[in-house]
Amino acid sequence: MKNNLLKSDEMAKFVSDGFLVFESVIPEKINNLFIKEFINNKSDANTLIPNIQPGLHLNDCNFGKILSIVLNHPKINGAIKSLVGDNPIFDHHHIHIAKPNSSTSQHNHQDSTIDPRENVFDIQLLYFPHEVKDNMGGTRYIPGTHLRRVHESQIARYQNMKGQKRVTCRSGTIFIFHHGIWHGAGSNQSSIERVIYKIRLQPAEKQVKLWDTSDINQERVKNWNRPIFHGNPDKN
Repeated sequence: MKNNLLKSDEMAKFVSDGFLVFESVIPEKINNLFIKEFINNKSDANTLIPNIQPGLHLNDCNFGKILSIVLNHPKINGAIKSLVGDNPIFDHHHIHIAKPNSSTSQHNHQDSTIDPRENVFDIQLLYFPHEVKDNMGGTRYIPGTHLRRVHESQIARYQNMKGQKRVTCRSGTIFIFHHGIWHGAGSNQSSIERVIYKIRLQPAEKQVKLWDTSDINQERVKNWNRPIFHGNPDKN
């Protein structure tokens, strides 16, 4: 539904900062089911999530009950459509588990910098099924860095940068990253595992006005009082 699409202010924030946060959007019941099905067992979590062929369109992927509920949540589904279209392409998904009492952190990096595409962007959804506290070393990221393309390892020696943020959140929170944002996993110094489910999606259509543009009108453009925005937005 159109009401679930991102608004122009949300899209502007994503464009400038490279991320959006949906705090506690997934119900606690689903969070607990996710942990029970994929985490609370002796098997490798990534052998339990569905094996999906990269390159399939999202609507053709069988994620199973729990992951389907997460990805089809109205707000998350609306954000996906706003950013990469109605039926984007599945790239990969993975469950990352950071062991407790660790002093090791991941280097800062930018994903898939060998990608030859220049005029599109992918999105990466990070789903946190449990609370991430400060000492759990949640993913650190530097807003705005998606605007500068670097080689993946070029920024590895920099562990702390001005303006960086670190994920701390309640259970059921989903972050959506532009694929180019600089990031890295922190050291989990807590006594419990830190769990993240990540999925990457590619656009299958031109990423132009996919969000809810109903809040962009002639009156609003005039009120911005900046000549660059004047004119008929429907002609752009």
